[in-house]
Amino acid sequence: MSKILLTCFEAFNNKSTNTTTLVVEKINQDNIYKLTLPVSYTRSVEVLKNVVRDYKPDLIISLGEANRTKNVEIEKFAHNIQHASIPDNDGVIKINEKINDSSLCLTPNYDVYQMVSKLQKDGYNVIMSQSAGSYICNLVMYTILEMKELKLIKDAAFIHIPHLEGEDLLKEAYAVKAIKTILYVGEKPLKDDSIEFIEVSEEIIKKISTQVTPGKFVAICKLLENNAEKGKKVIVLDGVQDPGNGGTILRSAIAFGFDEMLLSNDSFDIYNDKFLRASKGSIF
Repeated sequence: MSKILLTCFEAFNNKSTNTTTLVVEKINQDNIYKLTLPVSYTRSVEVLKNVVRDYKPDLIISLGEANRTKNVEIEKFAHNIQHASIPDNDGVIKINEKINDSSLCLTPNYDVYQMVSKLQKDGYNVIMSQSAGSYICNLVMYTILEMKELKLIKDAAFIHIPHLEGEDLLKEAYAVKAIKTILYVGEKPLKDDSIEFIEVSEEIIKKISTQVTPGKFVAICKLLENNAEKGKKVIVLDGVQDPGNGGTILRSAIAFGFDEMLLSNDSFDIYNDKFLRASKGSIF
């Protein structure tokens, strides 16, 4: 049986969790070694190389979190670049720096397009991506593909999965002091003495949450006040039934400078969970 190294990432950029960690926690097989990588330009590579040296896996599958997508993305290329405006967890920012003086681009041995096509035919929400970005995900993908080139492993894959929407909601709700209570598993997602925190089991979170794969917390928030003041730029939704579309419209309206959204009585409920998730916290 092939030995597999499965990697995920710790939380970063002021978030309390990383979706990849939640996914990897659910996987338990004797031939899979699980590793959480630091979001660090230096330490991620060091930790990865040490584990590969000791564990000697045949295959490495690395997972990364992506804010930009709702699909699972199987990456085709890793590029020899380090470039991101946000710092890593060590406070390091890299702008337009090469990883090394080796190949400009690396790709896996397997046919990414063929794999994605098969998964799509089987009904999975998967697409092929041409780039793993230029942050730590790309660095890790480039590193494991270099290991493949050096024959240290047989092959490697990098997969981006969607970011958990609850993080955005929590951040925006906290900014306007709307949070009353947080039920959580493990570590507290926030540190604030004005909020009531209740530690619960994963089973309770699963029963409370409407998501198939819930995160590590559920927040109880105050109801929004109905401010009837007329805005300068108003968008009106008349008979809009789909709450998911409503959330997308709200985010777009805010991006274009609208300061008020009005709904007709026969439109969706603003406390519908699909609307809340689609709004990504914009409702607050």
